[in-house]
Amino acid sequence: VVLHDDDNILPADVVQKNAEKFSVNVTFVCHASSYEKYQAVLCDSLGHRCSLIEVPDYFNAPSAMNYAVSQVEGDCFIFVDGSVLPKTPDWVAVLAGFAMRPDVGIVGTMCCDQSGIILQAGYTHVSGQMVALSRGVDRDLTGYLFYPHTVRNVSAIDCRLFALSRCSYNLIGAFDETLSCEYAIFDYSFRSSSKEKLVVYTPEAWAMISNGSLGARGADKSVINSLGIFSSRWCDVLANPDPFFSGNFSDRPTEASLYKLKI
Repeated sequence: VVLHDDDNILPADVVQKNAEKFSVNVTFVCHASSYEKYQAVLCDSLGHRCSLIEVPDYFNAPSAMNYAVSQVEGDCFIFVDGSVLPKTPDWVAVLAGFAMRPDVGIVGTMCCDQSGIILQAGYTHVSGQMVALSRGVDRDLTGYLFYPHTVRNVSAIDCRLFALSRCSYNLIGAFDETLSCEYAIFDYSFRSSSKEKLVVYTPEAWAMISNGSLGARGADKSVINSLGIFSSRWCDVLANPDPFFSGNFSDRPTEASLYKLKI
């Protein structure tokens, strides 16, 4: 669980309950300057199966996640941003179930704001841009467009709640620490596909994001710099149609991003 100085909602109680239910270990990661604050906040959670580690203040989120992987044991890692509240009772089992499949590189899920509006249901690339599918659609609405309620393969998943296996991490490599968290996971997703590993989206473990934003966090590198690095690195992939995005729909990214179902 990656914690940030500006987080107002912590999933500590949710995570702790799932740690006991599914017999998993939980590691909270925070900057050194915030260590005492979070030690006090999490005092009732720390102990059996739950621990708190600190990283230097100059670490961005990808650096913190790589450090956490190096410090803990286990065959499966579920990464949770400190602003996320998982809403599905069995979210740990769902994510771990997909992540431990040998053909899966990384698995992510749906994120919504506090009013139930979808912020993303997987990512596609359209006209060279990364686009959040189903953004702006009410989670309670049913429909097939962009398949927000369907388990499927996508080009990339979101950085706020995702899972992968240690075997996948060892094969694909560490998260790129020169990128913002969002683009580091886009990059990892693309590298998964290049290694012929599936990038899976599942709505079966959806989560609420407290701040309603999918941008880079304060400790991350500039999103503009990350976009430039990512676009240059994957220009050949981005220049071609996304195999997981239906060609029957418009190729204008704004339509894919902002479409809202009409009743």
